[in-house]
Amino acid sequence: MEQFHREITALRSLKHPNIIRLYDVYVTNDKIFIVMELMEGGELFDYVVEKGTLNEEEAARIVRKVTSALVYMHSKNIIHRDLKPENLLLRHKPRTASDVEVKIIDFGL
Repeated sequence: MEQFHREITALRSLKHPNIIRLYDVYVTNDKIFIVMELMEGGELFDYVVEKGTLNEEEAARIVRKVTSALVYMHSKNIIHRDLKPENLLLRHKPRTASDVEVKIIDFGL
């Protein structure tokens, strides 16, 4: 439970456009409810597989967003420890290559 509280505190402190937002946590005797930002676009991994390939500009845009979030997290002495395509979600289904809104998720909760 101590680790859970530490991770919740860390996630609550992160406010970056490319990191999923934690809105609230409710704890009952037998359950924990976590209210987070809605991500309707699915996994980045699935988007790339479905699309086949990303052009250099789109890939660079995505990597820049993820890198920006990592630099921000590291500046707060927080590391992710499990960064992979499945832990990158899309806010919505992209309409164009420049419309990709990617966010880091899964902080061990």
